[in-house]
Amino acid sequence: MTLDVSLEGIAALAGFFVLVWELRRGVRQMRFQAVLEIYKTNRELIQLALDDPDLMAVLEGREEVDSTKERRYLQMWLNQMTMVYLGWRNRFLPRSSWEGLRRDIQESSQSPNVRKLWNQLSPYYDEEFQKFMTEMIDKSD
Repeated sequence: MTLDVSLEGIAALAGFFVLVWELRRGVRQMRFQAVLEIYKTNRELIQLALDDPDLMAVLEGREEVDSTKERRYLQMWLNQMTMVYLGWRNRFLPRSSWEGLRRDIQESSQSPNVRKLWNQLSPYYDEEFQKFMTEMIDKSD
């Protein structure tokens, strides 16, 4: 009887450790997938600019761009920045990825056309993201 109980306890403990290991592995996979999705969307947004000279002009900060196109394209970038921030805030992104993505957001926020649009659209974003973007813009001054 004692040997059976001991073996059952060992098996239960081993099962628990396997479960914890699988959960940790699942979390790492989820974080990796989140980073892949962010880079995939970034690549798609850049590809749009490569395929459309007007959008490339927006990325380059030139002023001779159709204002409607500029607004819509930059709004897609702001929405992407929001998703990156939410991914970080909700711990879907590993720290190692966050620092580079944060620097990308900070660099993007230096663009005069991004700042102009942010000033117009910031009330439509949640308060925490507004504070984050304000910090990014202030750091780039």
